[in-house]
Amino acid sequence: MADTPANEPQDARRTLLPGVFRNRQFARLWAATSISMFGNQLTFYALPIATYQLSGSAGVFASVMVASSVGLIVPSLVGGALTDRFDRRRLLLINNALLAPIVLAMGVCVSQHAWTALVALALVQSTIRALFRSADALRRDMVPEHQRLEANAVNQASIFACTVLSPLFGVALLSFAGFALVAVVDAGTFVAGFLLLLGVRDPAERVVAPQDLTGHVRTTVTDVGVGLGLVRRDRFLRLVVLSDVVFGLGYGVFMVNLLPWLDEVHHLDAGWYGGLVTVAAVAGLATSLALARFGARIEPIRLWKSAVVAGLVALVAYVGVAPTWLLVACFAVGAVDGALVLTAYGTIVQARYPSVVQGRIGSVSFLTFQVAFLVGLGAAGLAQGSISSVHLMQVYVLLAIPSAVLGWRAAGTARTPVAQWSVDVSDSELATSG
Repeated sequence: MADTPANEPQDARRTLLPGVFRNRQFARLWAATSISMFGNQLTFYALPIATYQLSGSAGVFASVMVASSVGLIVPSLVGGALTDRFDRRRLLLINNALLAPIVLAMGVCVSQHAWTALVALALVQSTIRALFRSADALRRDMVPEHQRLEANAVNQASIFACTVLSPLFGVALLSFAGFALVAVVDAGTFVAGFLLLLGVRDPAERVVAPQDLTGHVRTTVTDVGVGLGLVRRDRFLRLVVLSDVVFGLGYGVFMVNLLPWLDEVHHLDAGWYGGLVTVAAVAGLATSLALARFGARIEPIRLWKSAVVAGLVALVAYVGVAPTWLLVACFAVGAVDGALVLTAYGTIVQARYPSVVQGRIGSVSFLTFQVAFLVGLGAAGLAQGSISSVHLMQVYVLLAIPSAVLGWRAAGTARTPVAQWSVDVSDSELATSG
């Protein structure tokens, strides 16, 4: 096989691109997921604008966001079990095959102003995404331990690259032919990703015995219990989950309030919103590329604590009515914060826990964040009209500060060297993991 050997020394892989791309399986997976991610980001950027502009209703806009969040909650529990038990490549293929026609149908709904159907499709779309979240686990299996931080950084770089391009393409496509063309492009990226995934194989061998419906439900509940048990008994995970819950509440307030806040306070239109997203994405992309190239020299805990500082700095623009230049700068710093913390967290968790239970941990963390996000989203949506957008944004700041403090404390619990980051998992828990 021509893929990079797991024991190849770091110094032998000095090329223009990060060395992890010499692993052909990883490169194919990265290309497939990045292409699909670009389409997702197009829709993520264009759908709220199209919905708000065409419906003229903040209620419709909030309903679409709530539906997109509700669908991510309960299925994410089953998604972790599916990720750990079955062929992850096949799960990704199913994901792409199902989402392509759904995105096309969403385009039709927007063009016909069928808002109820759009909300239903947003719910279905988010449910499918939650059930088939396999890319991270599959990427983890393909990369040797010494390249994990590099692989996580490369993944974050692709996320920010897609976020850089999507506002530019989104504005062009919306102005040229409306959201229907955005939907067509998004569906096309899923098809392209599907074709690329045909050349990827799942390196992990899984032999799963057939189960009846009752047995599958029992196993799923047990799988979730494994993740909850690990979170309950490990201080690092407890602090991370608490931080995610508090930040999720604040982020829900932030997202439902952002467009009205930009319009009412800064008098910025959708074009400015796209510009802010692009500036932030460029900053995040530059950070991720730097981490991919030089991150192996930096302890992940230091990255995390740097992210906490950057996140606190980024809050300055939301305390009051900041000048536009400060708002742009804080968007950029916030993106740096995201790139640092996601790269550091992924690297720490992959080192601390056996691969067989990481899907359960991810599902529990994802679930708690999404529930908190939905609560914050709904509460802010109900509060709009009775509370000004400035005060709602200050609520976000008040929630983001304790979340940062909890994140700093979580980083402090992972100070042991990477080789010792290992949390024991009982035999019974491993047995339930297949």
